[in-house]
Amino acid sequence: MSNWDLVERCRLLLKQKQTQQEIAKALSCSRSKVSHLARIAHLNPKVIELIRRYNLPFSYLRPLLTINDVSLQITILKIAFEKQWRLKTIQAYIKQLKKDDLSKLDNLSLEELSHTVSMKVSHAVVIKKHPKKEQGFYMAISINNKSELMSLISVLCKE
Repeated sequence: MSNWDLVERCRLLLKQKQTQQEIAKALSCSRSKVSHLARIAHLNPKVIELIRRYNLPFSYLRPLLTINDVSLQITILKIAFEKQWRLKTIQAYIKQLKKDDLSKLDNLSLEELSHTVSMKVSHAVVIKKHPKKEQGFYMAISINNKSELMSLISVLCKE
């Protein structure tokens, strides 16, 4: 059975409210593997479709699980495919995105800057050039509820 078949079976068994231990028994694998399969099963379908379309190794999904922003996951996959990155390069790229070194932000494109900020605040962020102000920009942050808003404010107010 392929990894993709395991992910699909795991997803279906999770829908049936089976425990990870029950799923592990049904799939003849460890409970920790079921935990990993469950996280992959919950990835955005666009991310999974890109992995399959680009014929990238299944292992490329693991570092993407550390990123909450779907658009950033997709961007990383596209870059990885175009530049023929290996898994270690993807891991290093994601690690670099998560670093607190803000000195290099000046050299980033607005898309890269958006993704960097997304990583910092764990929310989807878009930064665009302001259409009416020559030196201006605007930033949009996607927030699902008041709890997330308060969490974001907490992150933004840290010194």
